Amino acid sequence: MDSWILLAVLGNVALSGASLLDKTILYRLSATAFLVLSELVWVPIIGVALLLSPTFPFFQKFFGPGFSLVYPDGQILMEALVPGWCAILSLFFYYRAMRVMIPSQLLMIAFVVSSLTAALLGMKIRGIPFASFEWLAFILLLGGGWLASFLLYARDAKERNQIISPGFYDIFISGVGFGTYAVLLHNSGKNIPWLSVFFWQGVAGISVTALFLFFSFSKTWKELRDVFLGGASEDSGSPTFSLQFLGTFGLNKLLGFGGVYAVNFATILGNAAFIPAFGGVKYVVTFCYEHLRGGYGFWGRFRLMFTLRMFFMLIAAALMTLGILILAFHAPRGGA
Repeated sequence: MDSWILLAVLGNVALSGASLLDKTILYRLSATAFLVLSELVWVPIIGVALLLSPTFPFFQKFFGPGFSLVYPDGQILMEALVPGWCAILSLFFYYRAMRVMIPSQLLMIAFVVSSLTAALLGMKIRGIPFASFEWLAFILLLGGGWLASFLLYARDAKERNQIISPGFYDIFISGVGFGTYAVLLHNSGKNIPWLSVFFWQGVAGISVTALFLFFSFSKTWKELRDVFLGGASEDSGSPTFSLQFLGTFGLNKLLGFGGVYAVNFATILGNAAFIPAFGGVKYVVTFCYEHLRGGYGFWGRFRLMFTLRMFFMLIAAALMTLGILILAFHAPRGGA
């Protein structure tokens, strides 16, 4: 199995944990405040990278030639920055949608839209259609992922009749953005080392976040101050606890960064047109966690393993596994 396939799977497992915590954080923070807080983590990372960059040639012995920092200009610089801008704007619309949509509905729309966008754009840039085995693998991944996300969504029968819900357009824009981001990131990785791709993506994210902060500084600062210094939540008026929130946010970012950069590395190494379709993996993990959490005691959870929804989730997992195996044994390394 190519390393990019394994990274895409493991990255989405980590992202499933991060997505479970996103909604908790967004009960306390607006989309802008969460985005600003998340991107501020990049500031010390970029600073450390700049300080240690003279030592990178030594580490290339262990991590390969991609472990280097370059300063491109012109078109190559824009190709390095545009994926970061695309990602941060997509994340902003994703957070906006998550504040008003049930997570399962949001995940289902984002998964389908981003997968189709990446596949169509990837074929357009590559200039050739999918081979027959690629179409089969893509259909299996997309079908299994859609079934998994639908099973999450179908838990709430009241919401199923809502065709266009608040936040639909936000998550649709976000899905298109994430699909486009995958293809642009892969193309950027063809021109500069992978470490430089991540570095310039961080620079791009900070630049856009600075604009958000500039236009909403007062409100964003108040939200962050209240959450971290023990103020009151604007929505509920109830007191917040800085240590508890800090722990939740820290775990969220640990899982999120680990998952995102595993998936991003897979995007650079492998076929970017398929990467969003691996997102169905996180819906299987999320469903199993939330479904089995509903049982009481060992036997309660044991009985939940044999429900009809769990049976269909196993079918979804089997479809995605088959798609992954087809890619693992037939797909060449790389490609757009």
